[in-house]
Amino acid sequence: MKYRFVLLLCITFCMLVSPASADLHKIAKGATVFVGETDLDLSSTLDGSRQIAWWPPGNTTDTPPGFILNLTESQAFSCDISQEIFANRTGTWYRYYPEPRNPVFIVARPVFNLTVWDLDHAKDVTGTSIPQSTKITYRIETNMDKVFNEL
Repeated sequence: MKYRFVLLLCITFCMLVSPASADLHKIAKGATVFVGETDLDLSSTLDGSRQIAWWPPGNTTDTPPGFILNLTESQAFSCDISQEIFANRTGTWYRYYPEPRNPVFIVARPVFNLTVWDLDHAKDVTGTSIPQSTKITYRIETNMDKVFNEL
């Protein structure tokens, strides 16, 4: 009897959690995406368009773009932010055709730095030997906090 209750509780939990996790790949208009992310659903940001474009910094969307990417129907629902295409084209990507050229998403290179910090001497001791009695903590510097702010 007890096992049936636990099984029922697990099934109920899975049913409640599954719908919430299904939207983790869906990207909102203007959201930040990171080079290397895979299987992103861009469909709601494209407004039916299948062409997105990137302009180098300092250019406006009235000038010819630096790069145009044609997306297939399946890529609109499962797009990879690949190194080959996006690594050197960070910044805002826009819907190219049809106009208006609205922002689709912002591409950023992920940054993650982990350092070991000596609390007694207020200095970075990453990669060095320290006495066992030294009070240390970890310092994480990242730009990936945007992922949690845009959910």
